[in-house]
Amino acid sequence: APFAEWLERVRAARAGGVRRPILIGGSVTQENVAQALAEADGAIVSTSLMQEGPGPLWCKDKVSAFMD
Repeated sequence: APFAEWLERVRAARAGGVRRPILIGGSVTQENVAQALAEADGAIVSTSLMQEGPGPLWCKDKVSAFMD
């Protein structure tokens, strides 16, 4: 789902009374992680950290930049 849709799902769950932790399960990037964590209790990040083309699955530089 697009990032905006994930945010809407979080808002709908909160409005519906969900009190358990809510995670955004996709479309989280280095550019939008702050917004994701402002709306949800956590985020699952994977695709935006993968290397393009052949090689190791995870890109060390993308992971390092994301964590900074």
